[in-house]
Amino acid sequence: MDYQHLQTLKKASLAIVLGLLTCNWPLQAAFAIELNLPNNPSFPTRRTGSSTRCPCLGPSLLEIQAIVPKSLVGTTTLVSPTFHVYIPPNHAYGARFGIEDEHGKIIYETVLDRPIPAGVVSFTLPTTPDAPVLEVEKNYYWYFQIMCEKNGYGDFAEGWIQRVELSDTQKQELAAASPSDRINLYAKAGLWYELLDTVVQLRRQQPVDSPLTATLTTQWANILSHEKVELQNWAKEPLASCCD
Repeated sequence: MDYQHLQTLKKASLAIVLGLLTCNWPLQAAFAIELNLPNNPSFPTRRTGSSTRCPCLGPSLLEIQAIVPKSLVGTTTLVSPTFHVYIPPNHAYGARFGIEDEHGKIIYETVLDRPIPAGVVSFTLPTTPDAPVLEVEKNYYWYFQIMCEKNGYGDFAEGWIQRVELSDTQKQELAAASPSDRINLYAKAGLWYELLDTVVQLRRQQPVDSPLTATLTTQWANILSHEKVELQNWAKEPLASCCD
């Protein structure tokens, strides 16, 4: 093989490599998230609805589902975190969201008196005077329950949340990072609620045909399919506007 032919092959190979680095598919395929979730034992509850399906839920194979790790526990640094739940197709009258302390005392509850769309919905704890202030290192139980009748409730999803504090170094890294860069920082710090909400908010802000949308969708799928999460069956469900 002569020198000129060899140089041509090298240039072609380089062009292929550069193309792979800039096109959408390799960005998605190469993405690997370092998700450091705490090794909490599972709490004696469940993530999904009851074994008897509520009559106002449609024939979907997927149950109502809290988007939380298998342990049911996720951490946050926020006073007013955002919670995510998958809701199957339904004709419910509404829903209710509530939080209890470790002793089972309800510290916040609100009724959503409106139709609940199918998909992954989110609810952010308000900062109103009647809203609770989550204390550091305390565990809180939360639930999202469908209202199938005007005066009765049906299937529900549930999880636990613990507020934690970050080190000064972690705070500085997050303050200097862009929203997309924070995804990896939240994952590394094990901040489940910030991680989910950041990915969801970025996905909602992007046009459907944006290259970043494809990457964020892959990130979402990788998070939900993590061995400590195992919610891959819900990864392709749409994001729905409902409860913020």
